[in-house]
Amino acid sequence: AFYDEKGQPLAPPISPPRETQPTFERAVPPYTGFGTEADSLTSCVGSLVQTAPKKVLGEDRTLRYMGRLDSEVAEDIGREFVLQYFLVDNTLAI
Repeated sequence: AFYDEKGQPLAPPISPPRETQPTFERAVPPYTGFGTEADSLTSCVGSLVQTAPKKVLGEDRTLRYMGRLDSEVAEDIGREFVLQYFLVDNTLAI
């Protein structure tokens, strides 16, 4: 187009040689006898860097309340209780 109009034709295009991607094969090491064979194979697959466990909202939180029994029975007068509410699973301990 432009170069042909100016009387300077281009040389034929040159294509660079295509490099083939190297293939990597993982060789499974022999079983050492420690733990199970599945444990040994997991160390050969993927990354050895373990991820930290996910935090659960309210996992380390509890609500504690003091309670006193309102009763006319002589044994129950002055009896106190601790109510503990666990936020992680919405349970109550007395």
